[in-house]
Amino acid sequence: MPVGNYTDIRFNIGVPRNINHSDPSLAPPPLDLGKGGMFWEWNSGYIFFLAEGKCEELKGNIFHFAIGGDARIMPFSFGNIFDIEPIIKIQAGKTTRIKLVLDFNKIVMNGDGSIYNIKSSGAFIVHGGYNADQLRNNILQSIQFVSSEVLE
Repeated sequence: MPVGNYTDIRFNIGVPRNINHSDPSLAPPPLDLGKGGMFWEWNSGYIFFLAEGKCEELKGNIFHFAIGGDARIMPFSFGNIFDIEPIIKIQAGKTTRIKLVLDFNKIVMNGDGSIYNIKSSGAFIVHGGYNADQLRNNILQSIQFVSSEVLE
């Protein structure tokens, strides 16, 4: 990034459509196929967000949320372009650390205040459909900007 003070930061979790449907064997790192298994060969595209874990209340004890698909790209924006107080400073020859927090509890909290029912059929192994849409919307509420600092 160019040296300067920034009042906001914007990014997407996801891959633009033209890259999402290109040949993954030709993709540059970190999108090349040898890194992390984040490409669906059967579904043509990348997994944008993957969360896996164990839950004692589930049959089989596992959950697997693999969110992808062009319509599920997740745009984030933090800060305010109309506020002159910078939230990020970039200085020549120095590293700026940007801290974000992901609150997993918010991933399982729906926008209407109800709890995402991980025990319902198809809700604990998710690759697409309504549950992927719901989780995508919840993920948008789960990440927050904390701070930034210039490291010496």
